[in-house]
Amino acid sequence: MELTKRAALPAAALISGLMTAALYAPFGFWPLGWVCLAPLLWAVARARTRLGATLLGLTMGVACRLASIPWVVHTMMVYGNMPWPAAVGALALLVVYMALYPATIAFLVRGPLERRGPVALFIVPWLWVAGELLLAFVITGFPWNPLGNGVVGFLPAIQIADIAGVYGVSFVLALASSAVAFALLKGKELAKRSTWMPPAAAVAVVIAALAYGFVKTSDDGTDGETFRVALLQDDLTNAERPLSLNQAGLDLLLDYYARTLAEARAGADVVVWGEGTMVFLDMEQDKFAPWAYELDIYALARDEGIWLLLGTNDYFDGYDKLHNSAFTIDPGDPRNRPAGRYDKVHLTPFGEYVPYPWLLGWVPQMIPQISDFTPGEEIKTVPLMGGQVGVPVCYEIIFPDLVRRFVSGGAGLLATISNDAWFGRSAANDQHFDHAIMRAVENRRWLVRCAATGVSGIVAPDGRVVERTGIYVKTAVRGEVVMRSGLTIYASVGDIFAWACLIFSAASLLWLRYNDRPRGR
Repeated sequence: MELTKRAALPAAALISGLMTAALYAPFGFWPLGWVCLAPLLWAVARARTRLGATLLGLTMGVACRLASIPWVVHTMMVYGNMPWPAAVGALALLVVYMALYPATIAFLVRGPLERRGPVALFIVPWLWVAGELLLAFVITGFPWNPLGNGVVGFLPAIQIADIAGVYGVSFVLALASSAVAFALLKGKELAKRSTWMPPAAAVAVVIAALAYGFVKTSDDGTDGETFRVALLQDDLTNAERPLSLNQAGLDLLLDYYARTLAEARAGADVVVWGEGTMVFLDMEQDKFAPWAYELDIYALARDEGIWLLLGTNDYFDGYDKLHNSAFTIDPGDPRNRPAGRYDKVHLTPFGEYVPYPWLLGWVPQMIPQISDFTPGEEIKTVPLMGGQVGVPVCYEIIFPDLVRRFVSGGAGLLATISNDAWFGRSAANDQHFDHAIMRAVENRRWLVRCAATGVSGIVAPDGRVVERTGIYVKTAVRGEVVMRSGLTIYASVGDIFAWACLIFSAASLLWLRYNDRPRGR
């Protein structure tokens, strides 16, 4: 019997981790978002020691991340050229690192729970958001699958993101779980007014957030100039994709050229190509390369009267600086020059560069496939259809504050381009797309996502997925979008709510520690 009781706590932590993982693709069980942390919090409150509570948090984090990001092994093996033991080791390091956040929360809340009882659980939402904020910045940042992303399938739940970002959504979900755990711990005592007041207040906040969400989902986002877009997607794996100026590369470009021409004649105003589709070409020349005489993309834009938004890997500033870039072509500009260019600022670590070369300089020798890109100098928009578009490239879409800076800088539309072939046929493709949904809501902008191999799609400002493709399908996404104006609270002030959670968490823990310590004789 005693053994069963002792096993109940780690079992609860494990269940909590698996419930949280079930929120994300490929499962998408968003109703669990309101209760997924409750088993962990119940277990932490019943743990005998602070170390025991910390291990429960670690268990939850490891279970969640192992179940939601196993695709890291495939990426490291196939595209990082790692042997499977090294790839599994890389996943283990990442999982343990990300699990340290719930472990730290469990450690920090255990003391107040001992001294104040279950009411101390209501500091958890603040701590959880503080942890997600740090996850976006520490060690280059990897804010993959925040708690709020788990409910993108239920639009009313994510509308408060236009006020507080995805962090606001995570806060409300963690608050709901705290209330459930509190109720489980208090049981029959909930009949007392002093006991039911804290969870009642939490429920009121949840209801208010949902009420706001139902109101905001009535905004169809059509309050502006409408135009038609076409997003071109192919079905090539990275092993099949040409990366040099050879015949295969020319054939691929000519195929995109022909498909662009067809979309223009079908009525598209803007045609978008995915990340890196124009590879190693000099855009500053009259044509993309001397041998590509059949491909004059500027003439195509002028002759058909269409705007083009293209992704390329190219040397713009001399042959010692390789950029991952996006650029637009204006059909009304007689010069053979891009209308604007954005160079990816936040490069993907261990894919496009090696961070901390003073410590990890040996990694490129072990994994020669790692590129050596130069980051762009600033977040900036590029012209499109008489307005401005923000083009977060691939990995950048997972960073809320980075994307909102495009909008605060004047972007009326968000267009993210990507090459997700690195993920293979895994759930990472859909998880990546879910980040884009959240960015659309945070900024109340139409968002188009053109991924070289999918998932591509069009997202409305309230998070509705208007169009969406599968992966490794040669197709085009077509639809109408709107160039919008105005700024949401989140687009204006950024992560101020998340920083407030961090400050409040630190201040509350210090206050509790000071006031709960024994007084002098």
